[in-house]
Amino acid sequence: MYCENCGKALPDEANFCPNCGNPPFPIFSKARKQGQTDFLQRINNAAGYLVPQKIKNTFPGIMPIFIIGVYLGIFVMIVAAASIFIESRHDLSGTYQTGEYFPIQQITFDKNGYFSAVNSGSGYMETYQGIYKKWSNGKYSCEFREGASAGGSPVTQYEADSMGRQCELAVWEVDENTLKIQIIPKVSYYAWGGKSVYFYK
Repeated sequence: MYCENCGKALPDEANFCPNCGNPPFPIFSKARKQGQTDFLQRINNAAGYLVPQKIKNTFPGIMPIFIIGVYLGIFVMIVAAASIFIESRHDLSGTYQTGEYFPIQQITFDKNGYFSAVNSGSGYMETYQGIYKKWSNGKYSCEFREGASAGGSPVTQYEADSMGRQCELAVWEVDENTLKIQIIPKVSYYAWGGKSVYFYK
């Protein structure tokens, strides 16, 4: 309910406005409430067409709009759970190697979503660790998190440390013993960007 004089919102039982002292304007309040009720009723009627009669009979005290809301909530939870499952499922477990010229020569995946990779083609050994996950299109993404060099040089250690800032890996499972791995650069000047080779168990 609203004051006729100043427009201040008032409790329904108010006999005068505490702001200006004038009596309230009940007609405006009643019309407003009736408009809100009519709008909700129209929405509820529309929702009623979407709810099967058997469900309405089973829950006669529940408005169809709330039943639709429950259905939508369940649907959203199922989609969210499926998305998490798809993106976090890991099934590449094993060690794969390549004989081709590539920034890594060996990569090992575990079932918990972690991988380790080895570069031994430059006269010293670098090891990298990271996480991987599978996307709905079947591709895996591998993100480097840390690295270490056995070369004993600040330069080689820097190269190992910076792998994750330079690139990521995209991985496709060709068959149970073969992977195709591609370098996805994070910086435009990374020379290995786009290069891909096959790795074998």
